[in-house]
Amino acid sequence: MRDLAELLRIYREFKKSVDSVLKPLEELRAELVKPMAQPVEEEFKKTISSILYSWLTDLGNAKELQKADMEELYKKVKEHFK
Repeated sequence: MRDLAELLRIYREFKKSVDSVLKPLEELRAELVKPMAQPVEEEFKKTISSILYSWLTDLGNAKELQKADMEELYKKVKEHFK
C-alpha cells in the first residue's frame, strides 16, 4: 500500500512538472494557429450553410406546390440530416 501511495505521489509531481511545460506550449500553439484557422473555419461554415440552404429551398422540377404542415416538414428535414 505504501508503494502505491508513493507511486501516486511521484505521478502527481511528474504531472505537475509536465503540465507547467505543456500549458505554455498549448497557449502558444493556440495563439499561432487561431489566426490562420479561424478565417478558414468561418468560410467553411458559411459555405456549408449556403449549400444546405440551397438544398432545402431548391424546388427542382416541381410543377405543383402543395400545402404542407411546416412542423412535419421540419421534422422530416431534421430526421434526414441526423
